[in-house]
Amino acid sequence: WQVSCYRVPDVIAALNDIHFIALHAAEDFQLGADLLFWHQYSQALKGIIVKDQYIPALKYQAISSTPTKSKRAKNSSSFELHPAWELLSDTYETTLQRYDAAMPGVCRAGLNSPDSVALFDKEPLLRHFSECLLHDVVTGTPFTAKFDQQIAGTLLYECVYPYRPALPQTSDKALEDYRHWLAWRANLTRAHTGAGFTLCFRLEEASPADIDNWQLHFLVAARNDPSLKLSLDEYWRLNPKSRAAAARPFGKDFEKNLLLALGYAARIYPTVWNGLATDQPTGCHLTMDEAFAFLKESAWVLGDAGYAVIVPAWWTPDGRRRAKVRLKTAMRSPKGASATSNGYFSLSTLISYEYQLSIGGQVVTEEEWQQLVNAKSPLVQFRGQWMELDRDKMQQLLQFWQTHQHEEQEITLLDMLKIGTEAEDDLEWDHDQSLRDMLSMLHDKNAFAPIEDPATLQGTLRDYQKRGVAWL
Repeated sequence: WQVSCYRVPDVIAALNDIHFIALHAAEDFQLGADLLFWHQYSQALKGIIVKDQYIPALKYQAISSTPTKSKRAKNSSSFELHPAWELLSDTYETTLQRYDAAMPGVCRAGLNSPDSVALFDKEPLLRHFSECLLHDVVTGTPFTAKFDQQIAGTLLYECVYPYRPALPQTSDKALEDYRHWLAWRANLTRAHTGAGFTLCFRLEEASPADIDNWQLHFLVAARNDPSLKLSLDEYWRLNPKSRAAAARPFGKDFEKNLLLALGYAARIYPTVWNGLATDQPTGCHLTMDEAFAFLKESAWVLGDAGYAVIVPAWWTPDGRRRAKVRLKTAMRSPKGASATSNGYFSLSTLISYEYQLSIGGQVVTEEEWQQLVNAKSPLVQFRGQWMELDRDKMQQLLQFWQTHQHEEQEITLLDMLKIGTEAEDDLEWDHDQSLRDMLSMLHDKNAFAPIEDPATLQGTLRDYQKRGVAWL
């Protein structure tokens, strides 16, 4: 069989376009297994590249020369060095293994010589695809003149601009540079993927009495059992014999690899150098402003680089305390004979409400709220717990509360549902028991038992109609 192929210059854009068309015109054509595979693999690579898990590289190419008697030929180089980029992370290697096993056979076909029956090897093909994609992304990124000046004359400049006029490196100095690069890469690999542990950073919050005394502790977690952690503060307190036993689960050359990992982490987050001023590093001290900058910027960068970062629970999405306007609602008490209830809620049912200021589910007075708005630090202690302040948003919520607190505090059920949908992020609800029960039933479809066909109904309800009538 001979299959005609079409050469695509921008493969990623083409894959995304074809995938988009297939999603919205599935009745017209269907994607083949190879197109789906390359689309999914490119999406997996995107997550790795976005986290900057790659390094500048040098590619060594041996050159076969024809023997000659001339002296010039004897001194000619037998190699060339070319600038490139290389992906380097545990995530990348794991992704390669997963997609190597899933690659359809047709992905390996497509050689330039169709007369010969041959297939590409899976892993080299995936690595080649990955490096070509990475090369296109980095070299296609626009950089500023200031950045160009900062990297001028370095390997990084040659990797960023490989197409600018430059002869391949062939000198003895180039070979020495290549050896230095290999050593650097080996150390980097050992620090991130070769060591038997993962370096961890745990931020300990300051006490209210000393708000500038935050501590960033250094720990290690066993690579084959992340639940096994060892604090370096505890490690250095041990005697030499106990220290050797404690280091055993974390691989060979523990202390050497530990200092290496800390050194590379310090290049990402320079404050770590403060903890390396001693031969037995345990952590470093942070002020409140430095701690906030670490939480906002450096923590996720270290995490993307392969380090583990442990932050206080109040900084996590589940534990974060948010400033909101609380809407306390209750069913309006019926008045008069015309208000007799028939047991059903109506969208025109009147709901009484009251606006309150709230932080983390706790009602806050206007004075407390104003004190927080006037705070000069982005991190503050509020009722015994640290929290991040968004002063602009809190000022807006305060103005909203001041504007609406004297309004006629009565809305219909329909308006209440609309408000809940439109201002979901900034409003917090405190319903009375009747409203809680009603809203719970509205959102829980399993709470309704399908009704039987009414005796006066001339027909038969279908199952979804029985559930719908029960809901009504």
